Amino acid sequence: MPAQLFFVRHGEAEHNPLIVKGKAEANDAVLAEGRSILNPRLTDMGKEQAAGLATQLKASGASFDLCVTTPLFRAIETSHIAFSDVAKRFVVTPEAVETADLKLAAPQRGHSVKQMKETFSFLNDASWDLSLIREEGEHTNWVLGEAIEPTEPSGGRCPPAYINPVEVTERIQPLAAWLKALPDERVVVVGHSGVFDKLLGLQMKNCELVEHVLK
Repeated sequence: MPAQLFFVRHGEAEHNPLIVKGKAEANDAVLAEGRSILNPRLTDMGKEQAAGLATQLKASGASFDLCVTTPLFRAIETSHIAFSDVAKRFVVTPEAVETADLKLAAPQRGHSVKQMKETFSFLNDASWDLSLIREEGEHTNWVLGEAIEPTEPSGGRCPPAYINPVEVTERIQPLAAWLKALPDERVVVVGHSGVFDKLLGLQMKNCELVEHVLK
């Protein structure tokens, strides 16, 4: 029987309010500021959103066999805050990150596994599995991308940082097939709006939880 799948967009991250404000005000400088934040962390609001979701889940008695998250800091933080008490184990995979395009480069780029573990000590716990992140060898999915300079006023600068080299449109169907084939009964995926738009056809709010059957 296929896994029962749930999806959560990460909590508000440092770049989100700047990009929202920049678009609302048609302000290229604010947009560029938001788009130049490398691997943004959760804001205080984002942490509150994740903690609120954790409270709701515990109150409802919900539990998950597996939490799947991306290597980007905002998704890792959301997973840890929201699901530490209700998920048995965690898997980190770059297959669900957005493509680091020229316009939104820095927020979609991340850090090495070594840097992740130095930033978040809980990633060293046995319940966290980072083995699906392949930085070298065959079928690498987390590689050091070159520095990027903006091609337009609202674009974001970006130093060398880690990306999935495969376009997200090419990863969606393999990602869906992998999720549907998981042996776990209840799985929650913590990820990003652009990926969920393509995978689910949904525009999700920060820390919104939905159950969805993949086709």
